[in-house]
Amino acid sequence: MLSDAQLTLARHYGFASWPRLRQHVELVNQLTRSPHTEPVGGEPDDDQGRADELLRLACLNYGADSPQRWHDAARLLHEHPRLAGASIHTAAAVGDLAATSRILAADPAAANRQGGPFRWEPLLYLTYSRLRPTAKTPWPWPGSCSTTVPTRTPASCGTGSPPRSPP
Repeated sequence: MLSDAQLTLARHYGFASWPRLRQHVELVNQLTRSPHTEPVGGEPDDDQGRADELLRLACLNYGADSPQRWHDAARLLHEHPRLAGASIHTAAAVGDLAATSRILAADPAAANRQGGPFRWEPLLYLTYSRLRPTAKTPWPWPGSCSTTVPTRTPASCGTGSPPRSPP
């Protein structure tokens, strides 16, 4: 009855069994990222909420992006500078090498840990951040990629031309 229906459904989608279909769906759900669906705005009332808001505003999401969002992220960081070191994810997004080094020295596994509002690894926050470099974090951020994710860094990371500025 139920098991027959499950097997029929699994085979319809090209899987040999119901457990294989379930395993596939669980993997797809685990790896799916939809940053454009994350709500932005409101007034976060704690540092964790502000850190998540900073990441939502600062990172390209292929949805409701605009230079105003990136400006709002920079303003939030200016108003709450400690957010830069709140997590490995915020440290990567703002290019804070000191915070990144401190966090990784205490917890090397943080380099590959998913987190923040998009459940990304730190390298994705570094890559997708649209915060403009500052005097504190000039481009290229020397060693930013090799410091953030030492085991997955291409040789050219952290060198070359800066990313294009937002329009």
